[in-house]
Amino acid sequence: MSRPLRVLQAGFGAFGPVHLAGWRALGHEVDLWVADPDPAARAAARRLGVPEERLAADPLDLLEAVDAIDIAVPADHHFSLCGKALDRNLDVFIEKPMTATLAEAEALAGLLAKTDRILQVGFFLRATPLARALKREVEAGMLGTLRHAAGEFSGFKRPRRDSGVLDNDLVHFLDLALWLLGEPKEVRSLTRDFLGRGSEDLAVLLLAFPGGAVARLEASWHMPGDALDPIVPGNLATKRFRLAGAKGQLDADFIADRLVVHRRRHVEEPAGWRVEAGPGLLPPVTGAAPATVMAAQFEEFLACVRERRQPEAGLAAGLAAARLIERARRESLL
Repeated sequence: MSRPLRVLQAGFGAFGPVHLAGWRALGHEVDLWVADPDPAARAAARRLGVPEERLAADPLDLLEAVDAIDIAVPADHHFSLCGKALDRNLDVFIEKPMTATLAEAEALAGLLAKTDRILQVGFFLRATPLARALKREVEAGMLGTLRHAAGEFSGFKRPRRDSGVLDNDLVHFLDLALWLLGEPKEVRSLTRDFLGRGSEDLAVLLLAFPGGAVARLEASWHMPGDALDPIVPGNLATKRFRLAGAKGQLDADFIADRLVVHRRRHVEEPAGWRVEAGPGLLPPVTGAAPATVMAAQFEEFLACVRERRQPEAGLAAGLAAARLIERARRESLL
């Protein structure tokens, strides 16, 4: 395909301008349309330079005009819109969570199997330089046998209408755990709906993996974090993911864009155990603005569309996260 890829950005909510900036970073490789039923959202897109003739209230009105769709609508509309896009042979970038339920995720897998379309899930944190550095350290064996992961994703912010803290926030760290450690064999969870919205606003998960590693992941909309969130204005957030192995440990702070590598291990001696400690390292990981991370995801999507290959963060990753979220909700202890 030598001409620009024609993309419809469906949804222009709070994260819409970041999506728009990500697409624009691809320059002349993309022609963009925007659809959102909210007049205020369309006005915001208009103020950011989207031409009137490329705006619509209903994304269905523009499906025939494009080659691909970026689904950034509320999660409870993901499955329906994605199905209609696949019916029109569009390639799909879809924000996390891939669907609102596991049943929808499995149904979407069935639809995708009948096509040759590309589907990429927008797992934002996975595309950050910090997460890529985590992956490199693990794959290079720098930590040794993995033993323990811990993640906290918290912030006192406005709850979304369409999802709970599991599929809106903790899904990022669930995806990282699945990406770095594989699928867990056991899941224990504790969730709470303190606000009475019908979906959880606090979740704590314990995961046990086949190799013996254990992960503790938690998210809350009630605990203010340590620093201002660069994505959600005014939100004091903590987004910290730590990973420990037999030979070293990683501490990733996604708010500060900082990765610390510890080279510590336990050594057994006749008199007992001692700690062998190398220096804590700050490897050269350059942080990235949200729009830059979005652009990195869209560059991968564009390459997959051009080369007709499925992305790393594809259907399987979306399904794995959906299975884990469903299991956490079903098996909540109290």
